[in-house]
Amino acid sequence: MKILIIGVSNIGDCILTTGVVEGIYQKFPSAEIDVVVGQRAKGVFACDDRINQVIAYDKKARFSEKIKIFKNLR
Repeated sequence: MKILIIGVSNIGDCILTTGVVEGIYQKFPSAEIDVVVGQRAKGVFACDDRINQVIAYDKKARFSEKIKIFKNLR
């Protein structure tokens, strides 16, 4: 199973999201958990062994550039 957590860009939001990650990991320990975060917050998840992939994006990027990121997720 693959799980994607989207939309956390501020560091405080990411810290709160770590509780969600823990809950998901306990319920689905074999799932691949990926997170999409803003550039400033990627360090919060960078060393978390429960996270398969941290995808960082620039909040100020054009919409078309953000769409490219999501197309590559498949």
